[in-house]
Amino acid sequence: MNCCLALFTRGLRRNGVALCAVMLSAAISVGWTDGCVAQQPNVVLFLVDDMGWQDTSVPFHTERTVWNDIYNTPNMQRLAAQGMRFSSAYAASPVCSPTRTSIMTGLNPARSRITDWIGHGISQNSLVRSPAWRATGIQPRDGITTLPTILRGEGYRTVHVGKAHFGASGTAGANPTNIGFDINRGGSHIGSPNGSGTAGAYFGPFSASTMPNLGAYGQGDYLTDALTNEAITIIDQAVADGVPFFLNLAHYAVHSPINGQGDTDFVGNYQAAGRPNPEDDYAAMLASMDTSLGAVLDNLEQEGVADKTIVIFMSDNGGLSRLARFNGGTRTVQTLDGQAVEINYLVDNHNRPIRSGKGSAYEGGVRVPMIVAWAGQEPGAAPLHADLPIAVNAVSDVPVISDDLFTTILSMAHVDDLEQYTHENGNRIIDGNDLTPLLTGQAFTREGHLVFHYPHQWTGDINVTAGVEPFSGLRSGDYRLTYFYGDGLADGMGTDPRVEVYDLVQDLGESTNLRDSHPNLTRRLMNELVQYLLDVDAQVPVNRETNSPAELPEIVDHVIGDMTGDAFVKLDDWLAFRAVLNTTIAAATRLEAESQGDWNFDLRVDREDFLVFKAAFEEANGAGSFAQASATVPEPSSCGWLMVAMVTLAWRKRRGPALVGR
Repeated sequence: MNCCLALFTRGLRRNGVALCAVMLSAAISVGWTDGCVAQQPNVVLFLVDDMGWQDTSVPFHTERTVWNDIYNTPNMQRLAAQGMRFSSAYAASPVCSPTRTSIMTGLNPARSRITDWIGHGISQNSLVRSPAWRATGIQPRDGITTLPTILRGEGYRTVHVGKAHFGASGTAGANPTNIGFDINRGGSHIGSPNGSGTAGAYFGPFSASTMPNLGAYGQGDYLTDALTNEAITIIDQAVADGVPFFLNLAHYAVHSPINGQGDTDFVGNYQAAGRPNPEDDYAAMLASMDTSLGAVLDNLEQEGVADKTIVIFMSDNGGLSRLARFNGGTRTVQTLDGQAVEINYLVDNHNRPIRSGKGSAYEGGVRVPMIVAWAGQEPGAAPLHADLPIAVNAVSDVPVISDDLFTTILSMAHVDDLEQYTHENGNRIIDGNDLTPLLTGQAFTREGHLVFHYPHQWTGDINVTAGVEPFSGLRSGDYRLTYFYGDGLADGMGTDPRVEVYDLVQDLGESTNLRDSHPNLTRRLMNELVQYLLDVDAQVPVNRETNSPAELPEIVDHVIGDMTGDAFVKLDDWLAFRAVLNTTIAAATRLEAESQGDWNFDLRVDREDFLVFKAAFEEANGAGSFAQASATVPEPSSCGWLMVAMVTLAWRKRRGPALVGR
């Protein structure tokens, strides 16, 4: 039935002819096409806690992996068939609260300064400690305009069900109703479940102080089921009241504790399939979460609003691997169809082929599953709604981040003048981009960068293998750069900062660091990251010994290997560099030193600089190009060297002081 006709009929039944005529006239006047949903769709954000990129039977990699065969998530498959899944979706942080607040505000953690999980406080390792970050989280007094606040002003009923973790204990921000939600079921300052039933955290009853408004559930009731029931009841009421709704259904699953916390309706199947403990519970928790998704989708259909509702599925950070999981190595387990497969459960292996897991700077810490679809879309049918025709059974490999959901949901809700929330005086004041062009197959160009900023130690001491240490990072195109702070000081002593660069298309597992072989790519990405951190006044770790902030690399806008000032690395640069090899130079600035061939700024042009030059030459001209080109160059005359020296001097005078940015 056409939505306008449905509204007319409902209005006639409830409100009489006169009001219904007004409703129909208004609907026609705004040009609703396939119903009023084109103007104000319902939005369900189905957020899962700690769910890894591979923890599903839906393949987000370019090919299926063994992990996709050992988990059963048919309702995620159903949703993916109805819309678009994102193979390169990211949480803004490797831990929960910064990602959750990025969705609520559109602000990257580097900008908002909510950079760690609420309650962690000032964390540290043996080298650095956290800065004085905004540990209280989102607070009404801070004046941050939140997503639910805007939507409520647009006539939406805004509902939070499940884990909040937006604000610290004892503060106003701990209660979702203080940051724009009309209704709260189960959300407070806590980040992990703490049911008081005999079976533990995920089993009721649930304390009113930490999981408010869940008092109807008692001994043995399962938390995921309780939250699902609440969500469905609230959807039913919103439909009955004829109001659009924004539902933030944020499950506590699959956050630890895991052992003994699996849904009893499912855990027996996984125990019989040979899953080692607690992997049987983990798989059962995922199955229960997926069942919840199916129940919500079914309810939307039963209420007749599925074709008016957009569902966004996402996880708040990468999958847990170092803690609370089975780390005993290879085991033979059965898929649910009875096939025996070998699974390597080594630590930091649960998200392979991506590296590491929750808390880490590597892909496993932040790459997450994400799906967007109209709930009423029929697989194989033409996309619903001309104004937002989300592609069906589609995959996008364009990198997106949780910051983007703020602007995207506002765009979906047809909020007028998004500029007032995203820009000020022409400058971008939030980080989230509108993804609706991507969803509808239009051209999409990102404004800004995908940035990851975690100046904290998640757990334990510094761990350079797992990437569990303070870091800042950036993804640009196919490449991802991460700056690990080390001891925070680039002084040649102790644990200096280090840079890692990976081509994620060719090297998804982040095994080959391109820093040395691609010096100009590294510099460009590092310049972009540092410039962003400076622009938003991001906080950095503090060296524990000196009590001083960590150093960020200097921004130098100069092509490494370019000796002639033309921004290219060619044979004439090799001639100029060879003339000064094994000499001492005089330079007052890094730019001046680099223009003379000194790329490590030690005032001597030596073998270390030669290796950098060779790498820059081959980066610009292809592998093996340096050996081939240099073999064909004759020894230069003294006159030739004089000309090169003059060109170099002229370039230095023309360029002047170092430029910021690039």
